[in-house]
Amino acid sequence: MRITLFLATHLALILVASVALRPPGVDDRLTQSGIDSGSLPAPMAVFGFAGALTSLPVSKPSAAATPAIVSGSVVVVKSIDNADV
Repeated sequence: MRITLFLATHLALILVASVALRPPGVDDRLTQSGIDSGSLPAPMAVFGFAGALTSLPVSKPSAAATPAIVSGSVVVVKSIDNADV
């Protein structure tokens, strides 16, 4: 389920960015600069997925290392059945 949400979110962002580049003026300016706006979703996908996959393993240890007093919340490291959360 988490992977499906991850993929759906990133694909939706790429779709929105692709549509946002279509208004009159933006597409023309990109074409004048030598950039084909139809080829932009591929690099957006690569950089978006790479950034998300890079931050994923960093976020849990950094959240666990943050004192609960500062954040005001409790970080669950192990669930009741001792499986990683």
